[in-house]
Amino acid sequence: MMNSTRSWSWSRVLYDIAVVLGSFAVLATLMYCLPGNYFLQDLSRNFACYTAIVHLFVVISLLPYCVAERRVLPLVVQALALCCYLPVFIQFYGDLEGHSERCSGEEQSFSILSANIRVGHASEDSLYETIKRLQPDVIGLIELTPGYLLATKLEAYPYRVEQAQRNAFGLGLYSKTPLEVIRKHLGDDSDPALLIELSAFRMRLALLHVIAPISPSLHYDGYLAFRRLMTFARNECPRCVIAGDLNTTPFTVRYQQLLRIGGLETVMAGRGIQATWHSARSILHLPLDHILYKGMAPPLRVERIPVEGSDHDALFAKFTLCMPEESGHDESLSSL
Repeated sequence: MMNSTRSWSWSRVLYDIAVVLGSFAVLATLMYCLPGNYFLQDLSRNFACYTAIVHLFVVISLLPYCVAERRVLPLVVQALALCCYLPVFIQFYGDLEGHSERCSGEEQSFSILSANIRVGHASEDSLYETIKRLQPDVIGLIELTPGYLLATKLEAYPYRVEQAQRNAFGLGLYSKTPLEVIRKHLGDDSDPALLIELSAFRMRLALLHVIAPISPSLHYDGYLAFRRLMTFARNECPRCVIAGDLNTTPFTVRYQQLLRIGGLETVMAGRGIQATWHSARSILHLPLDHILYKGMAPPLRVERIPVEGSDHDALFAKFTLCMPEESGHDESLSSL
């Protein structure tokens, strides 16, 4: 009898803990599901992956007690809340077969490496070894500072544009093929970005670092940056790649709107949600860095690479581009 009582007691304690955690998780999920794009909502959505994990833990914890006591309502509430996150998980863990396409012209490979170097603190030697191993066609450096010496080692990348700064918003692009700068901002100087055209690949590329939405005013600044990025993707590039530290996770409204309105895909589709930012002082790991693309087949290869000295992992993606036959002018860019 004592063993049975003790078993029931521990089950009840676990039930009580699960109910408390589940209540907070349900509140976070309500903020996630309600329409709107406000600061607290987006803050909650950025951590939605953790909320989904809490829901799953609560369902598993409640199951023994609810079955024994025949209480299904708490399980139903938690299960329904967990289902709210399914569309994003399906987007990242689903099958990619439906996205494949046939190429009627010449095929050409294109690869890009995007790395946040943490205001110049990333190890130049470590990053250089990664570049030598991967041999990307284009390198994008975020948080580039004056005096970061990696650029002096990149002899194979003679075409470059740098916007080094002493804060966290310096940018640098390095290419093996000629590039043409379209502009160095999204809409005005408050949105630093590098928008370039790569004629060898008949495509456009954007590298940017969106400000972190850690306050209502900064959240609004980031919202404006995303709106301008949507306009660029929708109106200015039939074929493009957008890379950088977007400081948002796939669960936010702004991210999903960027994909939908801009007609973009993420290189992580079918490969799972992979955290690229990690805090040395906590267990927080968030997918803040992204490579998005438009007008091409899904990438053949994607890698997430740790960068020594940085709190961000670098992202590498390799594509196969379908190059239409020449017809006297570049049809892919003439519509821009």
